[in-house]
Amino acid sequence: MIVIIAGLPGSGKSYFAGRIAQMLSVAYINNDKIIH
Repeated sequence: MIVIIAGLPGSGKSYFAGRIAQMLSVAYINNDKIIH
């Protein structure tokens, strides 16, 4: 399953994604951390 979370800057996307990943025990990939 792939879940994409989108929203405005500062809306809590990373926080929300991290919490959901913890609750579901799944991997969390932060696009901000990927080097292009």
